[in-house]
Amino acid sequence: MLAPTSSLGPKYSLRATLRPQEVIGPRPRVSRSARGVFTAELRPQWGHGGKINPKLTLVGTTARVTSVHIHLGSRGTNGFIVFPAPGSFLPSRVLLTASFIWPAGPLLPDLLAGPTYIDVHTKANPRGELRGQITVERIS
Repeated sequence: MLAPTSSLGPKYSLRATLRPQEVIGPRPRVSRSARGVFTAELRPQWGHGGKINPKLTLVGTTARVTSVHIHLGSRGTNGFIVFPAPGSFLPSRVLLTASFIWPAGPLLPDLLAGPTYIDVHTKANPRGELRGQITVERIS
């Protein structure tokens, strides 16, 4: 098998709108204004996973954000964690703006094929406060 001439694959745009109504299980107690937007650009790299440039902005969360995860799963179902997102978590706003390398392995195709979702956990709502399905679009 011949190696590709370039180690970079096509670019993909990822996007999700996070809302408390999307959380599975008991509804979190949140402000009516609680919401979030996740955007990212992902570029697979042959043999090395991929480089992702994420941005997550949250408004109106009830307490300190404790974790953010990307899961494999459809709307209305819970799925296993595909990727725990690193970042600096602040009480009312989260910005994940760092670039990082997605680990190589079988989960990258799952992320691109979907369905996937992102969820945000807070101290007040450890089972999840906001959640949104991720849409993926090839942009180059």
